[in-house]
Amino acid sequence: LEVFGNKEIKLVETGVGKLKAAVAVSRFLAVERAGEEDLFVNIGVCGSNSGYPIGTMLIANKVTDQSSGRDYYPDLVLRTWLPEAPLVTFDSPV
Repeated sequence: LEVFGNKEIKLVETGVGKLKAAVAVSRFLAVERAGEEDLFVNIGVCGSNSGYPIGTMLIANKVTDQSSGRDYYPDLVLRTWLPEAPLVTFDSPV
């Protein structure tokens, strides 16, 4: 588990894919105790067929797991200037 940071902020490098992300975050939380004031941000890279230019930053306002068909709606607690868009996760590269 790659963890970088200090007392104020931590970065957990999870690797590619939802399974690796889930395992890394679970392991991290088994060691570190999350408090009510803690904030978790998931940052990643993805492809798009929606016409967004390469390098466009977006906020995922809906995440669909393609394999299960389930939809998740992240808590958008921070408002930013970034445009919002839905995201679909896949079990293998598309």
